[in-house]
Amino acid sequence: MTRTLLLPALLGALALGGALSATSARAATFNHYGPPSAAAWSLSGHSVEGGAGTLPNAYPSPKPWNLAAGDYCSSYKFAQPSAPTTDAPLATVSDFNLGSLTGFDPGVPREAYQLRHNAQPDSSACQAKGATWGFWANANTNNNYCTNWCGVRHDYSTGQATGTRPWSNGYPPSAKLVMTAFRYVHTYAANLGWSYLCAMLHDTTTSQRLEYCLRVWRSWSGPAYDTPIVFRNPYIGTLGAGFTSIVSDLTAAGTRYAQNWGGATTVLGTQPSGNTYAGAITRSHLVNAVNDANAQIRASNLGTCIGLLNGIRCYSTDPDKYALFGVEDGLELMGSGASHLGGYSTGLRVYTDY
Repeated sequence: MTRTLLLPALLGALALGGALSATSARAATFNHYGPPSAAAWSLSGHSVEGGAGTLPNAYPSPKPWNLAAGDYCSSYKFAQPSAPTTDAPLATVSDFNLGSLTGFDPGVPREAYQLRHNAQPDSSACQAKGATWGFWANANTNNNYCTNWCGVRHDYSTGQATGTRPWSNGYPPSAKLVMTAFRYVHTYAANLGWSYLCAMLHDTTTSQRLEYCLRVWRSWSGPAYDTPIVFRNPYIGTLGAGFTSIVSDLTAAGTRYAQNWGGATTVLGTQPSGNTYAGAITRSHLVNAVNDANAQIRASNLGTCIGLLNGIRCYSTDPDKYALFGVEDGLELMGSGASHLGGYSTGLRVYTDY
């Protein structure tokens, strides 16, 4: 997820639960993704820039959502000297042992499983082997914009397919989208940092995007969920489209936007920290998020839903109309100098429980 444009809202809307919440017996599940299975050299040709536009004010990139279905390493706020104000993918093969930075070492030959930002051995990097993806964001390198949020993540793209409907009317009313993984935060030093699991949703009635995130680890204290961040992304579609970010912690009691589904609750600051997290988004959670976003949209468009002033239309309030466009799994930080954040994810799964 990309936060350049979102900093004021994040700081203005930046509670954690204790014991694990009880969950009802699961009747059935339908798997949408995972766990991943990255082979040697699978990152080759599958590393993309997660930002589009001029740095530091980049927008979320259309990549990898406009590319073929598959797994990708996405990074943002990292440029190259040849284009110092443009996001660039991690492209340097790396044999450096990142185990002390991410907590994960894929073993030799490491270059088959790792890509980094530049020639600096400990520059920001992505790792992928089997069911495990490692992430390392380092502000102490050249050509980074981590003072405006930078990040590294594992993305899964459906290849623009819109047939996967987590809350399809074909499921019972109890249907919920579940995201789960073991997440490990190994080391952190920055102004702010967090680790997340996100579903990239596509509103099939408006072609707008809804980035729906579960915040499993964060460095700051504050409310258990953020006010939706709504903006127009000119890089989506021919004329641009609305983009909304929803962020919720996992708490024992649940929040307006999500509930714990048998895993750990959001961790505040502790590192190293490793837990299995599982969060569920019900139809009611989704509608709550959409209604809150739509209230902002109407307020910015003279009370209308047609994007009269800013081109952002109201989102559908029918959960059946949302397609799972992809999954985001990673971390990001805001800081400079020696700021850094490293960790890994393993066993990511996304499914409908019903």
